[in-house]
Amino acid sequence: MTCQHEDFEANVEVGRISAGDGGPIVSFVADITIMCADCRQSFGFRGLTPGMPANEPGVSPDAVVARLPLVSPDELEVLGPLAALSMPSGLTGYTIGRVVEPDE
Repeated sequence: MTCQHEDFEANVEVGRISAGDGGPIVSFVADITIMCADCRQSFGFRGLTPGMPANEPGVSPDAVVARLPLVSPDELEVLGPLAALSMPSGLTGYTIGRVVEPDE
């Protein structure tokens, strides 16, 4: 019988992103994974841009790690809910796209 995926395990790892090697921390990101606790298979995430966009949610190329940019407590204290709209300066990221060739 195949697994019904009724029990789950989630893991969140928080990363600190610096402006460069040894530079100041400019942002934080949460990497989230979810798996079935019974069969140990990973769940994937839909609707996110593959890659690691600097200021928006993304997903790993295999779709099993959701990458969410975080607002630090310091930013929340100063900006309140508007902190979610702010973009850290000097932060770059990448996205993965696919090339679609026109029909000939």
